[in-house]
Amino acid sequence: MKKNIIAIVALIIISVSIYMYVQYTKALKYCWKINAGLTKIFSMGIKMVKMDLALDFKNSSDIDLSVYGYTFDISLNGIKVATVKNTDKQLIKANSFSVFNLGIEFSPEQAFKDNKTKLVELSSAFLANKKNILFSISGEVTAGILGMKVEKVPVSMNLSLAELLAPSVNQQQKCK
Repeated sequence: MKKNIIAIVALIIISVSIYMYVQYTKALKYCWKINAGLTKIFSMGIKMVKMDLALDFKNSSDIDLSVYGYTFDISLNGIKVATVKNTDKQLIKANSFSVFNLGIEFSPEQAFKDNKTKLVELSSAFLANKKNILFSISGEVTAGILGMKVEKVPVSMNLSLAELLAPSVNQQQKCK
């Protein structure tokens, strides 16, 4: 009788451990995408750029995730123009998409003050061909599942300014 109870308890522990491991690996298969359709640009000029950049996050796990904070560097054509930080805890529901809105504000004139040639190139590309302006986000997210924190999960995305300004596209379809 005692052996049967021990075997049942061991089987339960092993089953729960396998399930948790599978969910943990699914959680690590996250997907971040810039959602151009939800991004709001308030001003865009040589003196000031103000926008709310929408990032879609897909949680493939059956368990809710917690995001404890993030730090992203924003770059235009390889030149860092802003840093966005957040330490507010956010919940990402299981098997769903969540949207993060990043408030971004910077002065291209100030960001490119040490590289006037790049500023002229950027201004020309803005007027002529927005496909030649690469908008990049790179950084780290601190997230966790069931109280287990995963420190510094890397995130990196690129999108041309033309794609960012294009009419709404359902970016969620890109995360499988």
